[in-house]
Amino acid sequence: GADTPALTHSAHMKSTTPAILSMMIAVPTLATAAVDFVKDVQPILEFNCVRCHNPKASAVEKGDTSVELDTKAKAIRGKTIVPGDAAKSKAYTTTVLKDDDDKLMPPMEEIKKGSSARLTAAEAETLKTWINEGATWPDGVTLQARKKEVKVDAGAEALLVAKKIGR
Repeated sequence: GADTPALTHSAHMKSTTPAILSMMIAVPTLATAAVDFVKDVQPILEFNCVRCHNPKASAVEKGDTSVELDTKAKAIRGKTIVPGDAAKSKAYTTTVLKDDDDKLMPPMEEIKKGSSARLTAAEAETLKTWINEGATWPDGVTLQARKKEVKVDAGAEALLVAKKIGR
């Protein structure tokens, strides 16, 4: 009777090993689901890039830039986005440059003015992953420039409102 638990344990191990292995293989693929353009990428481009990189932008009209990012065709045309290769895509590489680099996007002068902000590490990583996955951009989606909402501290806002009411 002394070997019975070992046999049971060994038999149990053999039956669970394939299940454990299949979970180990399946879980990483779930964690690295494809980047969703509309949900993940479009907001990054609309809030950070399209304001200056669209056909009606003053930077384009003045000739300061020829880069337009409002449609997939224009974004891919100038190697701004090279599907499958973030390292060759200016839309990604210019966002991860040092603060003092003249080619940094958005430009440091726009960041200092407060009209733009540096991409967060997460935003840059999302762009990189999306481009490396093939830069899927749904047909017919044209990007529109959007301004970031200024986050307001709810407690501070409530105090201001209370002070105004109290007058």
